[in-house]
Amino acid sequence: MIKLAVMGDPIAHSLSPQIHQQFAKQNGDTIEYQKIQVNKTQLPQALQDFWQQGGVGLSLTSPLKEAAMQYCDDVSDAARFVGAVNTLHRANGKITGHNTDVDGFLAAIKQDDIDVSNKTILVLGAGGAAKAVVYALAQQGLEAAVYSRRQVHVPEAKPYDIVINAFARAATLADFSAAPITRCELAFDLNYDDSEKIFAQFAEQREAKRYITGKNMLWQQAAKAYGIWVGAVISLYDE
Repeated sequence: MIKLAVMGDPIAHSLSPQIHQQFAKQNGDTIEYQKIQVNKTQLPQALQDFWQQGGVGLSLTSPLKEAAMQYCDDVSDAARFVGAVNTLHRANGKITGHNTDVDGFLAAIKQDDIDVSNKTILVLGAGGAAKAVVYALAQQGLEAAVYSRRQVHVPEAKPYDIVINAFARAATLADFSAAPITRCELAFDLNYDDSEKIFAQFAEQREAKRYITGKNMLWQQAAKAYGIWVGAVISLYDE
């Protein structure tokens, strides 16, 4: 039995258990995959408890990706550059942090047939997911503008070809409306819960011709994470 889990706050909406059970079935593994609600204050004790209970692999979501860096014995190059981890792996008593959001995003834009070349791109957010997207685009030779709700100097509003939402799920329509966007061609929401329609509403207001959720990115980064935990290459099911 391989003991796995996802931690974050909130966590009830997470599809990770169902996704990883499919990967386990595909790979012939027997796993236990829990959803554990954990905030930043609770993180050190939650990690200690999970490892002591025999945990092997851990997914991290908001707001833990940056905070968890300090509890790793080592981190991947991508995680180091981004400054955030979304995947932890325990092997031989050592905790290694990875950032599969980077590869997950690049695989998802390919799967969703999104051409980012020579496009003006704005990323909304300043957390671990936003940083992973900015880093992934930089790997493609692209420089994205970034807007954060904590930003002091907001640039003048203008049109963008692509707007990527990496705000936390608690973002409101007012948060999006404050972003310096007059119009966009494509809106890519890293959130994947179909019940979250706020960014879709905002995208419609900004005349977006195409709106995409983060479901494919979720599956792509999860496949990378599962492969790290079990030492296998995971091929995605057709969705």
